[in-house]
Amino acid sequence: MFFWSANPPHRFVVFDGLSQGGVQILISGRVHEFATDPRLEPFLVGDTYARQFEPAERIATIGLEGVFGTISPEGLRMDRSLMRLGFDDGSQIVMPLIGHYTCRRDQQAVQGALPEDG
Repeated sequence: MFFWSANPPHRFVVFDGLSQGGVQILISGRVHEFATDPRLEPFLVGDTYARQFEPAERIATIGLEGVFGTISPEGLRMDRSLMRLGFDDGSQIVMPLIGHYTCRRDQQAVQGALPEDG
């Protein structure tokens, strides 16, 4: 799963290694890394994506969210994706993102119709 800022110049901000586990988030020139459990099932159109992390610095929480919606030859695009940064003083920054999910499985799986075994 890849995320870029929605505003030009579309900076790369997040990589979520779903099948291996682990998330890397780039904020203000610093990479924040988090361990996650691997996800073996593919996402389908209409599925939601939501992650919440708690770094050990002045950022109290990092939230990522969106809904998988647009199918492309390369995978699924995530619609309405956001990153929310919550700070110790209670303030929050919300950043619109462009999300893209590339599935290594057959495109039928992405569309919700898994191929039959055979």
